[in-house]
Amino acid sequence: MLFFRKTKLCRHPAILALSLFFFSLSLTAGNFASGADKQSRTLWNALTYLKSVPEISWLEIEGSNIIIGWNGYSSNFSAINRTAAKKASRKVPGEIRIYSVNANQKGWRPKKDAPAHLCHSLGKGGRLQFTNCR
Repeated sequence: MLFFRKTKLCRHPAILALSLFFFSLSLTAGNFASGADKQSRTLWNALTYLKSVPEISWLEIEGSNIIIGWNGYSSNFSAINRTAAKKASRKVPGEIRIYSVNANQKGWRPKKDAPAHLCHSLGKGGRLQFTNCR
């Protein structure tokens, strides 16, 4: 008859459980952060055609807000804003807001006490929901 020694694999099961928990949490933390990055990359790729517009000096994407810095007015200023809202909203789910500001307002964000912007457009599902661009 064989005799086996009774040994405990882990003397502290709580430590093992916590280490497994934090390990699994670290694996999934990257997935939560990459969702926003993926949306930003998708929006950036959808709006690369705006680089060819000479009056646009910069473009910033923050979540579902896209801020375009204008250096003067294009003859089709309103059409560019409307098209950007439609193209961007076709690529990602939910509402996309396009804000147009002067080029010297880099870092502008839509908030309650923000300085005035030129106009904004709202797109959802590839359709224009609202615009006040003229």
